[in-house]
Amino acid sequence: MRFHPESPQQAGFVRYEGAERNSRGIHPGIFGLANALARDGRLSEADYSWWLASNLWYDAAYINPQLVDASVYDRTLNPTAQAWFKVSAGHLLERIPGYLSLLDRYAVPWREVRSNDPGAVLYEDEFQLVVTPWLTQPGGDEGPEMLLEARSGQVKATKGTADGT
Repeated sequence: MRFHPESPQQAGFVRYEGAERNSRGIHPGIFGLANALARDGRLSEADYSWWLASNLWYDAAYINPQLVDASVYDRTLNPTAQAWFKVSAGHLLERIPGYLSLLDRYAVPWREVRSNDPGAVLYEDEFQLVVTPWLTQPGGDEGPEMLLEARSGQVKATKGTADGT
């Protein structure tokens, strides 16, 4: 599924992800990064409580795509699958700064990426989509970083921290 391109300032989708690739060669989303901090026991007691409450809120606020289609995040079928929020999902995006602040406190670099056409759609609902990025699909010879350069007219990446530094 393709979307009508607009300028990055008018992009319809936004993703918050790690600024660095993980061991699988992908940029994990900020929820995965926060979950890893909790799983590894790195969060303070206060941060752990906030993380748990925030994750429970998100679990109640929108659908987990894996509950609709278990193959969406199957690492064999869709090894580069990534979720993007629709910019119209304001009630979900309002809470993102809390996750960005958490990552900042633990020195986990992140970036914001915006696009009108982030990839081949694997799942979509009123708040989000899960895609295989265009240049990471089978047969693509360029890595995930090339997505930003190759679609420069349609993708905007902002690196930094929650306070804009």
